[in-house]
Amino acid sequence: MSADLLIFTATFALDDGEDSRILRGLAVPYRQESSPTAFGGHSYRHRFEPGAFARSVRERGGKVRLFVEHDTQRLPIGRAIDYEDTPEGLRVGFEFARTASGDEALQLVRDGYVSGLSVGVDPLRFTEDQQGVLVHSEARLREVSLVNEPAFAGAGFSGGGGNGEPTTVDVERARLRLRLAEKGFIHG
Repeated sequence: MSADLLIFTATFALDDGEDSRILRGLAVPYRQESSPTAFGGHSYRHRFEPGAFARSVRERGGKVRLFVEHDTQRLPIGRAIDYEDTPEGLRVGFEFARTASGDEALQLVRDGYVSGLSVGVDPLRFTEDQQGVLVHSEARLREVSLVNEPAFAGAGFSGGGGNGEPTTVDVERARLRLRLAEKGFIHG
């Protein structure tokens, strides 16, 4: 099962300042149940326990890269610069690369065209609770990606468009995207 890549959507914002190239956000919330995702050929809900990424960050924190739409076949558009393990979850900071791809992605975030942040993880240690939720006590953070539209209802961010208002996702549209993602038609 650990060969399956799980992808979860979270929230992010740019640091203040017109020249900032730093993206910060809550990569993985703790103790919150996810929407169903495909895992080992089945559909599951997931929950991460505090500290689930402690070893991963300690061992490979500087190796985690920022991609677009989980396309790890292309060069990354950024790299991890810091992490903070908080009671609410794993917070990350990424610096955009000073490349054409990095600049383009940064501008799309600044202009409010990109509405989500998503992470890919390898599950390492988990149990299944009485409600069928996979509870992860340890996972490996593989990559973080900017995504066009988050797959999970209610996912969004503030700060990207510069107005401080959260970007929201239509619930019915998000549910449709989730069903398509579960069937393998879309990713992210």
